[in-house]
Amino acid sequence: MPIVNHLINLHNNGNKIKKIYITAINLNFVVNSYKVLDKLIIYMIKDFNNYSKERGLNINLSLTYFSDLNNTKGYSDYDLTLSLLGKKHHKYDMFLYDMNYLKIYAPYLLELENYLPKKCIDLYSSENNNKLTVYNEHRLGLPMFYIFSELFTNKKYYERYNIKIPKTWDELIETSNYVLNNERIKYNNTELVGYNGLFPNNENSVCSLYQILYSYRETKDSPLPEFTSQAGVDALNKLLEIKNKISSYKIFSIDEVYLLEQMYSDNILFVNFYSSLQIDTYITSPLPGKKEGINGSILGGYNIGINKNISEKRQKASIKVMEYFFSKNFQKDIVVKKFHFYSPIVEIYNDKNVCSVIDCKIIKESQFFIRPSSTMKNYNNFSKKVIKNMLNYLEGKKSIEEVLTNIDDINRIYYFTVKSIPGFIMFSLLLILFITVILSTSLLFLQKYCILFRFFSLDLWFMYTMGSVLMILSNVFYFEETTVIKCFFRQILKEFGNALIFIPILYKLLKILSHFRKKFKWIQKYKFRFILSLLSIHILFSILIIIFDTYKVKTINDMNDKNSIVCQYNKIPGIIVFLLQIAYNILLYVIVCILIFQEWNLKIIPMDLKPFTFTMIIDGINHIISSVFYIININNYIVNTIVHIYINFLYIFINHIYIFIIRVLLTKKKFPNENNRSWEDKLVKNVLLSSETSSNVKNTITFFDSDSDASIIIDDLK
Repeated sequence: MPIVNHLINLHNNGNKIKKIYITAINLNFVVNSYKVLDKLIIYMIKDFNNYSKERGLNINLSLTYFSDLNNTKGYSDYDLTLSLLGKKHHKYDMFLYDMNYLKIYAPYLLELENYLPKKCIDLYSSENNNKLTVYNEHRLGLPMFYIFSELFTNKKYYERYNIKIPKTWDELIETSNYVLNNERIKYNNTELVGYNGLFPNNENSVCSLYQILYSYRETKDSPLPEFTSQAGVDALNKLLEIKNKISSYKIFSIDEVYLLEQMYSDNILFVNFYSSLQIDTYITSPLPGKKEGINGSILGGYNIGINKNISEKRQKASIKVMEYFFSKNFQKDIVVKKFHFYSPIVEIYNDKNVCSVIDCKIIKESQFFIRPSSTMKNYNNFSKKVIKNMLNYLEGKKSIEEVLTNIDDINRIYYFTVKSIPGFIMFSLLLILFITVILSTSLLFLQKYCILFRFFSLDLWFMYTMGSVLMILSNVFYFEETTVIKCFFRQILKEFGNALIFIPILYKLLKILSHFRKKFKWIQKYKFRFILSLLSIHILFSILIIIFDTYKVKTINDMNDKNSIVCQYNKIPGIIVFLLQIAYNILLYVIVCILIFQEWNLKIIPMDLKPFTFTMIIDGINHIISSVFYIININNYIVNTIVHIYINFLYIFINHIYIFIIRVLLTKKKFPNENNRSWEDKLVKNVLLSSETSSNVKNTITFFDSDSDASIIIDDLK
């Protein structure tokens, strides 16, 4: 790379001359573009270097050039430029890049609003320019020139048949049919086709789809119609009609090189192509639309950006280059007048001198659409799928409904909703379960069933019920769109509900054991302190989960190309807290299971322990199943949601519906009256018999009066 040296002579005391050599800053300018831009880009480099020498800027531009001819992927091979930006030595300073890849280059580019003069930025602050250069509220480049799609009309046939430039798609079909028929009859010309469509196996297919869809708006101010809307159906039907009547799949899908050959051979009447092509045998005009006055054109071009990782000295030098390239004079005299490209400075199209060189009318009348490459999460994936679907559609392999649905599905987020049949069924089941849980608490107040609910006092039963309610409510957050807040509430309500179910059982079992183990005596005295201390641990975990930002949402894609959002763990501290909260509930579960086993060994109140023993066994199995499905990735959003709701549903059903309803229905014998203690006498006798061989029971038998949460102690029964 050339280095420019400047020699400065300084006089010292009028006698000696001191020579100082100043080395110019050599900036590396990287370009990745079409070959048709070669002349302009090479001229830009030379012109600036001449300007730098004249003004003594001590800045020299060197060119690193990737075009569609010297790499296999063509101008769209942004990986080459990206690799240069990512290298640690940072020897590449400035980049001319396709506006479509702004988002991809964004992390490496300098925020120009902090460096360029405001006057320069304001010159390029139109709505379209902002969309093409601003990302995350930072200006990461300035637009060097526009490239947009337009209609090319063959001059030969235009003049031969004195045809009118079509302004609607129907006019394009009608005019093409007229010319094609006459050419066949008069000149036996069977090579001529009416329109090319421009649907090659690359990004231009996406552009062509967007522009015809945009041309089917109702008014100029209407937004882009939805792919699955009637306008979308009409647009693609018209596209198919054009292909079938005046063209062919072969012509629609040819690449750009073959298309240019056909244009130079006068084999295409109307051509959809870009303003960067300058060909004397064609007239340019805005593309047609559904109706006159409405059209659609894809707007793009090239930005110049600066590598943000280079030294401050090189950044300042790069800014000097930017100021020169983006001056109004350079844009008018070089970009427009000399090379006939369209400048992004809107105001110059009112200049008669400019409009004498290029067609100002076309840029004023064209209605531009900018591809959503900077706003779409994964535009590259979207583009590939659109290309595949459109080629299948044009070849007749897929129906219009299938193609439009497939394209719409690429970015559409599906979620489990009450409006769907599966969602309505699951929501109805949860609602029935919720109502059943609430109403079942009335059994606590019925004299007939009081014996079955003597194990807990009323406050503990309400706590137990509240656990079931929270578990049900946690399932509500599986419906509609998944957000980070919903992820938090799912976790917190589920685990907190779990705790409210386990803690009353744990307390009661420890209270029973306190009659036989003196070290647990304090449980009876400090009931609420004990319960609150256990719950406070869960509250702490819940607060930490929020503070540590445990969750984020992730978009996943299933085998049917339907996107959905799932909760995903985010930061390690939050994940640790999440695991500790689960481990805490598992610990409560294990302790409850151990205590139940001990109570059974003591042969105390087997009638009450039997149902809780059953629920604990099922809970253990349920926790294992739940853990398995948390590990397994189910990409289908419907199956994934139903599985998790069903697991929670089963958990609530066993822990509440079984305890409150099913065991009541399964108990066939008549429930004893509260005033009739004969059942207690039988229990005393049974326990006395077992106590003769038990060293734990000794001389004390305990009965539990749940209404007062007190114990009836019978001493010296032997």
